[in-house]
Amino acid sequence: NITQPIENITNITIPKVNISVENVTIIEEKVIQYQAVIGQPVKWKKVVKLDQESSNVEIELPKDIEITSVQKIENNQKVDITNEVINPPSILTGFLAITGFAILEEPNATSLIIEQAVTEVEIEYETEAPQVVEQELSSISKIITVSSNTHYENILTFTQIPEANIGSIRLYWLTNGTKVSHEITEYTDSNNNGKIDEIYWITPHLSNESFQVDITILNVQ
Repeated sequence: NITQPIENITNITIPKVNISVENVTIIEEKVIQYQAVIGQPVKWKKVVKLDQESSNVEIELPKDIEITSVQKIENNQKVDITNEVINPPSILTGFLAITGFAILEEPNATSLIIEQAVTEVEIEYETEAPQVVEQELSSISKIITVSSNTHYENILTFTQIPEANIGSIRLYWLTNGTKVSHEITEYTDSNNNGKIDEIYWITPHLSNESFQVDITILNVQ
């Protein structure tokens, strides 16, 4: 269930919203991170709601993102205006002037100015995929390092392993020079032979975390 959104993420700074019209109040502003998965771009949604209709609303978004959807809310109905303002959706890496929008890249953010009158707007965008590097220690042990320049939480992580019984598989989170037992959330037997060959877990946060998978070999006399 990799599209489940995660709300109220800690350590996420919600970029500010500036309004060019006096006496207009922001009544709701939130950023939602959807489920992050290793190797896949991470989907976000930013929602901004005003107490009255306003134009030239400036919304700051993270740097180097790809906007996938822009919708304004009218009479409780979503109106997709993506194709009117961004066609095709593109990674924001510089200055763009688009009908109805102006997009300026600042040192650490992208400033998007909605020139048309809106009361509520939803912007969906994607950020870089969490990356994985694996280091084999032996045929039954390896280290998996998950990293990203963007802060993420609750990253779905997985790795293939030599076929083994569930009871012989151990996962550890390497933190502060120690190995801490970490929960495996799912075991997969891809060829239905009764042996596990892939495991899944949740990496609590990034930018850089390492895990070790060990398989215990039992010597039966």
